[in-house]
Amino acid sequence: MAAETNSRLTRTLLYFFLSISSWGFGQTVVFKGVVRDSQGENLPLAHLSILPDSLTTTSDSTGQFSVRISRGEKVLQVTYVGYEIFQQTVFVKGNTEFFITLKIK
Repeated sequence: MAAETNSRLTRTLLYFFLSISSWGFGQTVVFKGVVRDSQGENLPLAHLSILPDSLTTTSDSTGQFSVRISRGEKVLQVTYVGYEIFQQTVFVKGNTEFFITLKIK
């Protein structure tokens, strides 16, 4: 009887701790911002890549973008025809707003 109770307790605790760990690591945050040129004009349809998550998105008609990503270190790459490629490493801890300025080639 005691062995059965210990076995149930062990399974219950194991399930509990596995649930907590997957809950903590599975959370995503909102990463949003605006893509602009050096004169402050918003750039519509800029292409954004977020690594290592292999996520891509484009800015809307007003240069704004929004994507849900996991927390941690990310490499943000932004491309737009006629502009230099923007690449920066960022550490995302929570909901983040990012303003990106692209330079003309």
